[in-house]
Amino acid sequence: VRFYFVWEILDEGDIKLLKIHTSENPADMLTKVVSGVKFAHCKALLHVLHVA
Repeated sequence: VRFYFVWEILDEGDIKLLKIHTSENPADMLTKVVSGVKFAHCKALLHVLHVA
């Protein structure tokens, strides 16, 4: 039932699913072990700043 609900919403154009390459996916820092460089890149994608 949920599948058809989502399928209908996609078909009507109410939402759009887009592929995000792993190198540009800020969610990686929350779901994977990432290097410091990758973590900094993900923070930049989310516009998160370090405030001391």
